[in-house]
Amino acid sequence: TALGGELLGARFALYSRIEDETMVGVGRWRVPEGFPDALSKKGSLCEQVVSEDSGGLHFIADFQQSPHAQKSPALRTFGLQAYLGHVVRSEGEATGCLCLFFDRPYEPSENDRRVLGILASGLGVEETRRRAEGRLRESEDRFRRLLEDTPHIAVQGYTPDGRINYWNKASEMVYGYTAEEAMGRDLTELILPPEQRDAFRRDIQQMAATGQPIPAGEFLPLRKDGSRVPVFSSHAVLRGQDGRLQLFCLDMDLTAHKQAEENRLEMERRLLHAQKLESLGVLAGGIAHDFNNLLTAILGNLELAMMDISEVSPARDSLLDARTATRRAADLTRQMLAYSGRGRFQIRSLNLSELVGEMAQLLKVSIGKTATLHLHLAPDLPRIQADVAQIQQVVMNLITNASEALGERVGSITVTTAVQDCTEADLAASRLAERVAPGRYVALVVTDTGCGMDESVQQRLFEPFFTTKFTGRGLGMSAVLGVVRGHRGAICVESAPGAGTTIRVLLPVTEPDVTAPTESRAEQEARARRSSAPAMVAGTVLLVDDEEPIRRVTERMLSRAGFGVISAPDGEEAVQLLRQHASSICCVLLDLTMPKMDGAATLTELRRVHSTVPVILASGYDQDELSQRMKGRGFAGFAQKPYQQETLIALVEQVCRQGK
Repeated sequence: TALGGELLGARFALYSRIEDETMVGVGRWRVPEGFPDALSKKGSLCEQVVSEDSGGLHFIADFQQSPHAQKSPALRTFGLQAYLGHVVRSEGEATGCLCLFFDRPYEPSENDRRVLGILASGLGVEETRRRAEGRLRESEDRFRRLLEDTPHIAVQGYTPDGRINYWNKASEMVYGYTAEEAMGRDLTELILPPEQRDAFRRDIQQMAATGQPIPAGEFLPLRKDGSRVPVFSSHAVLRGQDGRLQLFCLDMDLTAHKQAEENRLEMERRLLHAQKLESLGVLAGGIAHDFNNLLTAILGNLELAMMDISEVSPARDSLLDARTATRRAADLTRQMLAYSGRGRFQIRSLNLSELVGEMAQLLKVSIGKTATLHLHLAPDLPRIQADVAQIQQVVMNLITNASEALGERVGSITVTTAVQDCTEADLAASRLAERVAPGRYVALVVTDTGCGMDESVQQRLFEPFFTTKFTGRGLGMSAVLGVVRGHRGAICVESAPGAGTTIRVLLPVTEPDVTAPTESRAEQEARARRSSAPAMVAGTVLLVDDEEPIRRVTERMLSRAGFGVISAPDGEEAVQLLRQHASSICCVLLDLTMPKMDGAATLTELRRVHSTVPVILASGYDQDELSQRMKGRGFAGFAQKPYQQETLIALVEQVCRQGK
C-alpha cells in the first residue's frame, strides 16, 4: 500500500479489508492522526467501490463536493481533493479495496490505472496466501484435536525408518506407554511381537517407497505389561510441505467389541442349549406319559393275576419277576419325567451331609478300583426340602460319571457339601435355562481328576443317552438335570481336557420340616383286604381315560374292591354319564391327558353338572406341578400312574368316605 502511494503520488494509501472490517496499510507518511476508520465499515466509500465493482476501479475527481465528503466530515479536514480505489480479489471473491487519497487535483492516466490494478492483484495474491495459511493452521489444529481427543483410536506417527514422532493419549491408554516413553523409539520393537517385526519393517519400507498404505486388518500387538490387545489397525501416508513423508498408524481398540461379541455368542449358545434341552424334555415327557399308560395296564393285570392264583402256583414266581421288572420300568419313566422336570417327588426335610454320609459305603463300592473317594461334608448344614430317592440318584449318577472319567487311571473323586450365599452372577453359570432367585443354597460339589471335557462335550452332557463311552447307556446326567430342575436348583460345570471336572449342584435352603408320608389307615385296610372276596358295592366310580387297556384293568381293580364302575373314553361322554347317574356316583377318577376335551376342561364341565362330586386326578406327571396348575379347581386327590392296586383302592375309599 505504501508503494501504491509512492508510485502514483498520492498523499497516502491504505488497504481496507471489508470482510473483517479491519483497515491496514500506510502511505508515504503515517496515516494522519484522527483519520476515521469508517472507511472499513459497511456502507463506507471502500465498501461502495467493492459493491459497484465497475471494472474494478472507482475514481472521484472532486472529493470535497462528493456525497462521501458530506457523510464523512472528518475527511474534509485533511484537504483531500481526489480518490482512486481498486477492488482486491482473492479466490474469485472481492475481499477489500486498495484506496489512494490525493491532496491535489488528480486525473488518473492509463498507466496509473494499470499500476493500481497490478498492485491490487498483488494484494489479492497475498490475501489468498494468507487465507490458505489460515485454513492450513485451522486444519492442522482440527487434525491435532481430532487425534488427541479420539479416546478409542490409538494414533502413532513414525518416520520411514520406524521411529515414533507422534503418540496420542489413546496410544498411552491402549499400550501403556506415555508419550515421553514412546517418542523416538522404534515402533516395531515397542509394540509388535518378535515374530511379526521383520515383516512389518518390510511393509514400512514398501509403504514409504510406493506411497500405498499397509492393508488394514486385525492384530494382537503387545502392551507394556506384555499382554496382548486386539486392535483393528490401518495406516496412512501423508507428505508434508517440505516434501517429507509422514507415516501414521491408527489402531482401534477392539477389547470391548470382542467382549461384547463373546457375550453375544455365549447368550446365543445358552439359548440354543436351553431350546435343545426344552425340546428333549418335551420328548422325554411325552415318551414317559405313553410308557406310563402301558405300564399301568401291565402292572395292574399282573397284580390282578397274582390275586387269582394260589400261593403255591408255579406261575407265581414268574408273575413276581414280571411285576418287579415292570416296577423297574416305572422307575425308568420317573427318570425320564425327572429329566423333563415333571417327575413326582416325595418331599421331606433332609440334611444333605447326613444323606451323603449314609451313602458313603455304597459310593465307595460304586467307583473303580483305581479311584480314591474323599468326603468333605460340612457339619450343621442347613436343611433342604427334597425327595430323598431323587437326591440319592443325583449323588450316585455324579459319582458314577466321575468314576468313568477316570477310567483305568489312578485318580481321586472328592465330594463336598457346603452352604453358599449365591448372587445372580453365581447362578448365571447354571446349565439350566430356568433362572432361580439369589439367596442361600446348599452345594453338592463332585470333583474328579479325570480326562475332563471340551466345550463340545459339555454342550451335550445333559442330553438323554449321550455318552463318550460305549453306546447304550442310560439317562445319567440328564436325569440329574431334571431332578435339579424339579427342585428349583442350579447346576454348574467346570471342566477342560486333561484338567478334570467339577460339577456343582445348588439346592435352595428351606426351613419348614416336612415329614415323610406314612401309610394311612385306609391303605392298611386295603392291604388287609387284598386277598379277600369282593365286598358289597361301596359306591360307583366314574372312570374317565382314553386308553382302553387302562380302563379295563382299572375297572377290574375297582370291581375287586367292591366298587361299581362306569367308564368313559373321553370327557364329553363322562359329562353325559354324570348327568345320567349323578345320584349313584361316589367319585370320579379322571385322567388329565386326553384328546378332544382334556382333564382340566372335563373337570370344569363335571362341576357344572354336579358341583360337589369328588374328583381324583390321574397322571404320570408330577403331583406338585399339577397341583399348581389345577389350583382352585377343587379336586379331591391325585393318583400317580402306573397305579398300584392297594394305593389306588385306599385313595378311592378315602375320597368316597369323605364325600358322604
